[in-house]
Amino acid sequence: MRLYDLSAIFIVVIIGIFTLLPSDKIEEAVRFHEAGQYQEAFNILTPLAESGHGEALYLLSEMHRKGEGVDKSEQKASRLLMQSAQKGYARAQYFVGMKLTVGRSIDKDPRMGLEWLRKAASQGNARAQRMIGYAYHSGKVISKDIAEGNKWLYMAAENGDPAAAKSIALNHIRGIGVPQDYVKGYYWLNRAKENSKSGFLSLPDGVIKELVKNVERRIRYLERQMTPAQLKEAKAMVGQ
Repeated sequence: MRLYDLSAIFIVVIIGIFTLLPSDKIEEAVRFHEAGQYQEAFNILTPLAESGHGEALYLLSEMHRKGEGVDKSEQKASRLLMQSAQKGYARAQYFVGMKLTVGRSIDKDPRMGLEWLRKAASQGNARAQRMIGYAYHSGKVISKDIAEGNKWLYMAAENGDPAAAKSIALNHIRGIGVPQDYVKGYYWLNRAKENSKSGFLSLPDGVIKELVKNVERRIRYLERQMTPAQLKEAKAMVGQ
């Protein structure tokens, strides 16, 4: 191999080492944002967003929605959010779906909202999976189908959503769409508690503690309704 070929390869390798990947730049922007250094975060995110990076568009949308280092603008935030969703970013697709469902800052269109939720759900977004489950349960936007709704709730719960796990638990306890089963209800209430503590919820610690306490109260109430045999089986299922 000729010397200038080796030099060219060396230069390419060096450039690759010192050039941050988009994911690295996003992480850097998030660190600046969490430290309250919004201008630095904005400077990193802007060129990424202009190149069509879905997560960067979403993060800029949030900054405009909250007025963090930029002028607060719900209109600009919504526009950036839609662009992020169109680029395939699942979290943005979820929020677009929710906005369309309730008509927040954009015209209400529940059917279109459900389509965006399906896009997010197909990428494993647990919140979107839960909302599709609720849509099937309510029957307001699509034909009511409790079994199909439960299927989506199971997916959401397995992906860490505590509200979905709690809904599954209540369905088993009350026998909604499934045979009444206190043991399974107990299991899914405990899953809801663990999901709440897992970091899935972006909420203050005090709020999460209250949610956990609420689930624990339901668990204690259910224990009083169960036979000793049921309670023993249920505790075994959750490793107690």
